Amino acid sequence: MYISPVHTMPPLKQDIADWSVEQMIEVFQAQIDGWHLGIADRIINEVWKIGDDYCINAINNDGDLVHYVVDSGWAVLQITLSYFEIIAFYKNFAKMKKASARAKFDWGFKDVFPELAQQTRVMNIVRNELRNALYHTGLEPGYVYITHDSDPNPIVLHNAIGRVRVDPHSFVQHLRSHFKVYIDQLKDVSMTDLRNEFQAVFKSKRAAKK
Repeated sequence: MYISPVHTMPPLKQDIADWSVEQMIEVFQAQIDGWHLGIADRIINEVWKIGDDYCINAINNDGDLVHYVVDSGWAVLQITLSYFEIIAFYKNFAKMKKASARAKFDWGFKDVFPELAQQTRVMNIVRNELRNALYHTGLEPGYVYITHDSDPNPIVLHNAIGRVRVDPHSFVQHLRSHFKVYIDQLKDVSMTDLRNEFQAVFKSKRAAKK
């Protein structure tokens, strides 16, 4: 039984107290990037190759050969929007362990997009019109639209029309970059507080399954 794309069940027979922090980080990284963010990136961006061969070959609406899943933008957002709550739970476990889903989302959103932390309207729209709609009520014409263009910013508020534009292609890559920075910080033994928060949540999640 796999507990990540590259780890099998036997390590779980070991008491979690015997795991090193490095083992926990390794498994966590493989789970989140290997089963979550990385999969979304493969779906929507031309990144999945074995040797020189692309693993996805499709025809887009213009009849061109592409190496991603056509029209996958909304699905990719549905896959990845939970990342905000995950990162909040792990980075700020002491405050987030009993927090609402909304509080986790907001904390995580501000951590991933600090440049948007003061733009409450953007965060509210992404949470209510995107995250909640995709997970609970289904999409409706509203405040969010998706596109892929030359603007490098994954999320932009267009005040003139009062709508938020999201580029799923760069959105996924931004999340992966944020996660990589977090993993690098966890591997830094001088980041004691961050590592302690991580250990606490990692152990609590596994202990609950006993």
